[in-house]
Amino acid sequence: MPLDFSGGRWTVKLETGSVPAGCNTVTATLDGHAAGSFTLDLRGADPAASNGPGDKPPKDKPPKK
Repeated sequence: MPLDFSGGRWTVKLETGSVPAGCNTVTATLDGHAAGSFTLDLRGADPAASNGPGDKPPKDKPPKK
């Protein structure tokens, strides 16, 4: 996956759909050499849809119990 460098930080967009749930180690490589790694802990299913700031339920629907 391509890395972007901006403002002194490296960023990458990681698609986790094919990554198994649980604890995974992600290693960044540069020219075939390990440049760093971190632990990625994936849990559960797809995240719930957000309703906006504060994640409050819409006014026309009561909150789920």
